Amino acid sequence: MLSQNPKDSTRLYRKARTPRFGIRLVRAQFEGLVVQVVASSLRSMAGGATRGQVDIPIDTATVAPVMRPWVQKLVAAWGVAWVTLLLGQAIWRLAPLALEPWTEDLMTGTQKGIYVAWLIANAYLEGYRGFQLRFSPRVVSRAIYLGQHPRPLWVILALPFCMSLFHSTRRQKTVSWVFIGALILLIWWVRSLPQPWRGIIDGGVVLGLVWGLGVIWALFARHLLGYKIPPPGDLPPENPPEPIAAAG
Repeated sequence: MLSQNPKDSTRLYRKARTPRFGIRLVRAQFEGLVVQVVASSLRSMAGGATRGQVDIPIDTATVAPVMRPWVQKLVAAWGVAWVTLLLGQAIWRLAPLALEPWTEDLMTGTQKGIYVAWLIANAYLEGYRGFQLRFSPRVVSRAIYLGQHPRPLWVILALPFCMSLFHSTRRQKTVSWVFIGALILLIWWVRSLPQPWRGIIDGGVVLGLVWGLGVIWALFARHLLGYKIPPPGDLPPENPPEPIAAAG
């Protein structure tokens, strides 16, 4: 027979509640310990472990995945390689035509002077001003940015990405697309010229391409050696650039 005394009922209720209360207390202490371990591990990752902190390997404590340095460099090299392939193919196709006026002795003395003058002009206008000051640094910086912020579509379209044909400011995209269109028209026009004039024009173009390709690989080699490369200045406004240094 159950006791009708209110005090006995209270006593029985407290006894029944005690185990649950103890379980909750242990669980709260365990959760607090887990939070302390995670917080201390994050502090260790950020600024180095100090006395009293729990050191957890980075591989297990990292919350968000981070690209390994060699993967970043590999993706950046992928972008540079595509631009190299484009420029290298143009050099390979145009170089024989540029040398033909010399090897076949197709030029007069005046035309030889024009050839040399065109080489000098193109070395400055295309090689130095066009490639060394503008195109080549932009290609390298965007390739490094691609390695540090890879997206599947960007990696697949590494060539147009590094050439600022998309994911760049409106002004730069316009300039890049107009340049591609003008280059196609120029190639079509030069093909219709007879020798030695076609060889003269192709000679200056080849010199500029070789200059630009050399600058691209010189800058990328500096990045691989740990030197800082200026960030791309043509990213959209929602992506403010940060100084780019070689990882690892």
